[in-house]
Amino acid sequence: MPSSPSTPDLVNEEKVAGGYFSRSYGRTGKSRQDDYMTQLANSKSQTGLQQGNRFCDHNMGVFDEVMSLRNATELQEYAAGRSNAAPSTLTECGGATPERATRAASSHTTRRGRG
Repeated sequence: MPSSPSTPDLVNEEKVAGGYFSRSYGRTGKSRQDDYMTQLANSKSQTGLQQGNRFCDHNMGVFDEVMSLRNATELQEYAAGRSNAAPSTLTECGGATPERATRAASSHTTRRGRG
């Protein structure tokens, strides 16, 4: 019987996501990741409210589908193929793009290292 993606797989993916936010936003990475996760949860909540009692009918098979996946790679492929996996609208966190935040964090680290 195939095993579903394990908790360690999901914990590892959370660390990967945390690394992205940390690299992209420096010291504010954790709060920006929290903001993103809140937006994601709110987006799904709004979808549920809009669908009313049709929400369960539309999403009934998702749990079974995910539990039938054999590993983290299959979970990634599954999530990438779902059009509703991310918030429908995202707001910019604090006005800085990841590139600008990364450059700012890099220059801050470089200055700190000099002295």
